[in-house]
Amino acid sequence: MKVLYFHGGPGFNSHPENNLLGHKCRELGLDLRLWNEPSALRPKGHQFKSHNAFQNYLDSAEQFLFANYYGEPVVLMGHSFGVHPVSYLVQKHPDKLAKVVLLAPAFSPADVDRNIFTFTMMDFKEHKDECHEKLQEVLKNYTGKFDANTEIGFGLAAQNPRMFSYYWWNKERMGAFLPFYAEPGYGMDIESFISVRRSFFERTLKNSQVPAVAIFGKHDMVISQDKELDQLRKRFSSLEVHMLEESGHYPHIEETGKVLGILGTTLLDLDRDRAALHVRVSRQELQSTNL
Repeated sequence: MKVLYFHGGPGFNSHPENNLLGHKCRELGLDLRLWNEPSALRPKGHQFKSHNAFQNYLDSAEQFLFANYYGEPVVLMGHSFGVHPVSYLVQKHPDKLAKVVLLAPAFSPADVDRNIFTFTMMDFKEHKDECHEKLQEVLKNYTGKFDANTEIGFGLAAQNPRMFSYYWWNKERMGAFLPFYAEPGYGMDIESFISVRRSFFERTLKNSQVPAVAIFGKHDMVISQDKELDQLRKRFSSLEVHMLEESGHYPHIEETGKVLGILGTTLLDLDRDRAALHVRVSRQELQSTNL
């Protein structure tokens, strides 16, 4: 069974996960396929469009599903902001999906913004950097929208060289992950980040019958877990939740073995369900023939 992975962001890509997870999944017999969002940094991929960038982002995710669907339901796995294309595909193509796995889900960008601005501001203050006062003003005026004030906030946060360290609990794994963004074509795409966030819109997904697994890192400072759980319960009728003890915002990198174990169990359960369904259908067909 295929597992289609949608990275966090926007403005990022799946290059680190391809290098750090790809071979481990193959060793376990998992068919992991990794999506990269549209980016002018990768002209051979899905064309980047600054106008209606978020819809173009979703369209790219849909094309990725079509390219990897051959009649058998697939598993979708989304990290952080990557849960938005997953949710979009759940809403549009539930018949093509067996299950979804959501890693550190970020359904509420406004809460993520506040959290990032807050821990970055406090870090500036600790290091006696005057940017903390500017970020404090951004937080005071924050509306929950990606407006000019929010853009100023991210401009300030990006000046903090320690910002991304707050995404991680396991700094050793952070050190293994981040260098892959330095390779040509896979750097942080600021234009994509801004364009996608400016054109972002909420999609309403309620009580989906596609079963979901959510995996959180106990030390995640980026998302607000209680609020994310509320969002998840509204979106999915069947929800299984795991909390990993030694992870921040990247549980699949910080505790790879545990996440792959959960994924492996999920796929075994799906295989058993499909086998049981096949037996029931075969018996029904046999009974029908005997009649």
